[in-house]
Amino acid sequence: MTRYVMRPFQTIVAVGSLFVSIALIAQPAGATAALVVGEPPDVAKEGFTYGVGFKFPNAERATEKAFEICRQHKGLASRCKLITTFDAKCVAIAFDPQDGTPGVGWSIAANSETAKREALAKCEATAGSDRKGKCEVHNTFCDTGAE
Repeated sequence: MTRYVMRPFQTIVAVGSLFVSIALIAQPAGATAALVVGEPPDVAKEGFTYGVGFKFPNAERATEKAFEICRQHKGLASRCKLITTFDAKCVAIAFDPQDGTPGVGWSIAANSETAKREALAKCEATAGSDRKGKCEVHNTFCDTGAE
């Protein structure tokens, strides 16, 4: 197994967070968001990437921003796929921070606590029994009208 100094998705989490923050500053308040995820067959080996576009006036602009962020990870850019667009909800992204582990999950829910809880549960389900309890929520974003 190849050992990475930094998991591919850790890089995109940092870059994605920066771009999402910039998008929030640059965009007017809206009520539409989108989640795009790039997940290879072997997350433990290749990592994963994602993009969230939120507080946009329409689904098209939210989706464009989410794809732009997701595609920052060149190795997984072709795997970026729209999960869904949504209004007035929160999205949480969770993953196992240890290199070479498959745990990853995300959730969209009415509030941030539910989104975090569900993302952690999905991460735990993919992490494997030896990594139970190791997943962490790394980002939570709430669209206008959600908490």
